[in-house]
Amino acid sequence: MAGVVDRLQEIVDKQDIHEVAMRYCRACDRVDAALLRTVFHQDAYLAYGSFDGPATEFVPWVIKHIREDFVHGYHGIANEYVVVEGDVAYGELYAVVNNAVVTEEGQVIENMIWGRYIDRYERRSGEWRIARRQFLLDSIESRPSSDQARDRSDQGEDGLAWGMRSIDDASYSILPAQPNRALDW
Repeated sequence: MAGVVDRLQEIVDKQDIHEVAMRYCRACDRVDAALLRTVFHQDAYLAYGSFDGPATEFVPWVIKHIREDFVHGYHGIANEYVVVEGDVAYGELYAVVNNAVVTEEGQVIENMIWGRYIDRYERRSGEWRIARRQFLLDSIESRPSSDQARDRSDQGEDGLAWGMRSIDDASYSILPAQPNRALDW
C-alpha cells in the first residue's frame, strides 16, 4: 500500500507545481505583483538573460517591464516534465509567450516566443515554489501586428469585452482571491 500512497503524493506534488506555473502565467498576464511573489521563494534566483538576479528584484522589474513596454501579453505552458525527489523537484516547462510592443514610430510589433523554463522547486513549510529558474529561448518570431494599440476599456469585436492587463480584469471579480500563504513576502 505504501507504493500507492507514494504515487498519490507524487501526483499531488506535481499538481501543486503545476499550479505554481499557472500562477506565474496569470501574474504576468494580469500584471499582478502580489500573485507573482507567490511563485518564487524569497531567496530564489532567476536567470533570464535580460534579467539575472534574485526574485525580490525580478518581481518589480518584470511588472514594470510588462506594464510599460507591452500592449498585450499571453503566457502559456505546454509540456511539463517534472521529477519530484522528496522536498525538491526539477522541471522543464515548455513556454509559449505572445506579446506586442509599440515602436517609436507607433507601429505594433507582435512577438511569438517559444522557450523553456528549467526550474528547481523546493517545498518549504508544506508549499512548493520556485527556488531557481533559467529561461532557455528556443525560437522567436516578430512581425507587424494587425492589433493596433488602443484603449481596451471599450468593447472589442462583436461586443466582446477586452481582457485587462491588471487586477481590474473580469476574472478577478469571478475567481476567488488567492489565500494568504505561509511563505508570502
